[in-house]
Amino acid sequence: MPIARRSAIVAGAAAVAVVLAGCGQGGPVSKAGPGAVPQTIVIGLGDSPGRPVSDDAERLADLIAEYSEGALVPEIRWNAHTARVAAASGEVYPVVGDMVVDGAVDLALTPDFVWIERGAMGLAAVKTPFLITEQATMDAVATGDLGDGMLGELDALGVVGLALLPESLRHPIGFADPFLEVADFDGATVRSLDPTGRDLVEAFGGTPSKLANEEFALAVAEGRAQGADSSYAQIGSVPRGGTFTGDVTWYAKFNTAVANADWFDGLAPALQEAVRRAADDTVRSVVESNPTEAESAATFCAAAGSIAHAGREAVAAFEAAARPVRERLEADPVTREAIAAIEALQRGVEPAGPVAPCELATDDQADAAAGVDAETAAFPEGTYRAVLDADDFLAAGVDESTAYEHAGVWSLTFEDGTWVDPGCPGSTYRVRDGRVTVRLGPVGESCGTAAGAMLFSAEWTFDGETLRFTDIIGSEADGPAWQAFHEVLWGSRPWRRVE
Repeated sequence: MPIARRSAIVAGAAAVAVVLAGCGQGGPVSKAGPGAVPQTIVIGLGDSPGRPVSDDAERLADLIAEYSEGALVPEIRWNAHTARVAAASGEVYPVVGDMVVDGAVDLALTPDFVWIERGAMGLAAVKTPFLITEQATMDAVATGDLGDGMLGELDALGVVGLALLPESLRHPIGFADPFLEVADFDGATVRSLDPTGRDLVEAFGGTPSKLANEEFALAVAEGRAQGADSSYAQIGSVPRGGTFTGDVTWYAKFNTAVANADWFDGLAPALQEAVRRAADDTVRSVVESNPTEAESAATFCAAAGSIAHAGREAVAAFEAAARPVRERLEADPVTREAIAAIEALQRGVEPAGPVAPCELATDDQADAAAGVDAETAAFPEGTYRAVLDADDFLAAGVDESTAYEHAGVWSLTFEDGTWVDPGCPGSTYRVRDGRVTVRLGPVGESCGTAAGAMLFSAEWTFDGETLRFTDIIGSEADGPAWQAFHEVLWGSRPWRRVE
């Protein structure tokens, strides 16, 4: 299976794992008894494989199948929102929330803010700025009575709350310059899909945005967006390397596992118990297996960017600027009570503190932000686009499904030795002896099984407007069977510079 097409800002990161994980998800043979008919259940996500929540969804699906003894056969519907809105919509997660409420999917894993926006006021406490600053506190919330109470709130919203899954602590990341003081937000457009994150950006003097996926990556590439609310663990969702402010922790992000209320109520009691048990064990598994902030930070610095500290005085200034956001949350008595409970939990955990500052680890295959050799520097930088034709793939012997999957608009961006790929940060290009070689980054959502491997190598010509690749050598990960595919993909059409 070759790479899968992503037609917008960037195409070219091998998404083998994405394609394979999204299809053919069968369940075990049913042991539900003679005459029992296994029931396929749909778990909807607004994400693709490779994100932290995607692993949680797969754990939950496996455990539901196991604990129901095959009576329930989970099918994960990745990017479920695309049935209703464009992939780049900033409404990705609320749409998946709608889908589980109206029964379009049976279960869903969504970020916490989906239900906060619908009135889960106890859950809203986890968004209090600068309140949860330790992973141990997140784990305590998720596994204790406080988390159970937050899930119980969801009953009034048309869903059954099954699990509160701790994901990560959120920090600001700047793609050109870091956000080390409140004034750095002046004039900056900063993406946050979380409404509280957008409130904070506004409180700091910036312009909030909820652009998603390729539209966000394009905005960053064009200089229309300067930062984001993200985490070290979300390395695959930032469009390029940047600098996190490690000692500025905005809030915690949890994911929720929920079920459509009518579907859940219609299950036999034994199956309800199987689903709840699977959800409980998924929480325990997530708590035990989540990487620490330090581990995620080390991976980020090795592959994509740097971490800086603002310093004690600057952190205090950020907290002061965020005070109106906190006061709005505390105005609700339910939220205020939950905030107090979280403060009590945090006093009981051993503080790990912010991770140490670090610089991008560079070598011959890493991001060349510090400069590239003269031969690579001579390669014509820019963003290039081509429209690929399915007939060209078919004529080369590529199967029909793959041909049509990869036909359409592609974009490639070359910049200072960096192959800009939002799903596979740390991807690079180098020119040696007249050949340009693109190599994928080591870790990221769409690097797939080709992470760290050569994507393609080719000779090239450029006439000032049009880039052409010739004498193409295809991906190391795909092997010689897909050589013809790569020749069509990179060499069948001219790539015209658009910026």
